[in-house]
Amino acid sequence: KRLQKKTLQYVGNHSLVGTAIRTAVESGIFDDVILSTDADDMARHAMGHFDDLIIFKRPEELARDETPMLPVVRHALETYKKEADSIVLLQPTSPFRTSEDVRLAFQLFVVKEADAVVSVTEPEADLVFRVGHAGRMRADPGVVVPNGAIYILRANALLCGHDWYSGISYAYHMPKERSLDIDTERDLIMAKAAWKHLYAAA
Repeated sequence: KRLQKKTLQYVGNHSLVGTAIRTAVESGIFDDVILSTDADDMARHAMGHFDDLIIFKRPEELARDETPMLPVVRHALETYKKEADSIVLLQPTSPFRTSEDVRLAFQLFVVKEADAVVSVTEPEADLVFRVGHAGRMRADPGVVVPNGAIYILRANALLCGHDWYSGISYAYHMPKERSLDIDTERDLIMAKAAWKHLYAAA
């Protein structure tokens, strides 16, 4: 709502949704890559770039501004006609997430026999503080924050109503420079500038 047609915006050479799908394909971990959307223009845009993409039409009640992602992911899994062991959510708003990030996060999920894996990054230094004589405190070194880039969950746990934090969850750490999440026009401007700085000269 704050940034119109957000996932069709471009950062670098590709749209946000195109980058997410490309990252999924290049990771090599998926049997199928699914796009859940209620927007016909997004579906046409995505199908124009990826022939094997599966598109699920999102119902109206799951396409509101305030709709959380978990019911959307559950709808996609319930609509999927094949048996699935796990489901990986890659939100288009994380354009600096790499296919290697996805592979390594999934490897952590498998090796640890986890119920879930969530990508995280370091918090801002002044995330917590005290008011009064004790003065300002830095964030605890053990504190992390989800960066929105990768969510992995066992399919049977999702269908039973669990989320990414209900069972045995592990954190996949990503540096802050790959953790930018685009939600506003300002975020988009920052992402475009960061992309130019990191990749345009390469």
